Amino acid sequence: MEGNLKSTLHGNSDFTWQRPLHFIIPTCFIMMSLSAIVVRTVPILRRIFIPYGKTRSAIRQSPYLLHWLSDVTVPKSWFWHYYLLSTILSGCSTTVLVLCITQSNYCVSSWLPTDAKTLILLAMMAIQGSRRLYESRFVFKWSSAKMWIGHYLVGCAFYVLMNIAVVTGKRSKAKGI
Repeated sequence: MEGNLKSTLHGNSDFTWQRPLHFIIPTCFIMMSLSAIVVRTVPILRRIFIPYGKTRSAIRQSPYLLHWLSDVTVPKSWFWHYYLLSTILSGCSTTVLVLCITQSNYCVSSWLPTDAKTLILLAMMAIQGSRRLYESRFVFKWSSAKMWIGHYLVGCAFYVLMNIAVVTGKRSKAKGI
């Protein structure tokens, strides 16, 4: 009995809450991709939601709901939030995974997969996020350009979902992979 529980906790069997994530996360990525395609192909949506920065000033003001929605913007310099999210999530996940792999008493999430591929992916995401965070805070010279809040939220969702996908993703059973 104890062996079955231990194998369940260490990722050999999915927890009940993980099963929906295997459907929800890819569905979210597909929906975000489809929404981008729709906005790019529908002329009115493309004119309203795609422009940012200098091209944004050409949008005429209008009482239409779509125009009102397009006026909800954030500074483009907020891009650094994406990288902060990615760095925090992947850094914390990497730390917890290392604690679990070393069978430390501090392993707080024993359901994490304890394979080298997950560790490498999380470490690479933490390094990339850290590099981009550093660049966006200390190297880039941001203008006063604005981006639509929808673009900002999709970017935040992308980085959160990527980290969840790496941690909860199904593992290949093929040998040598």
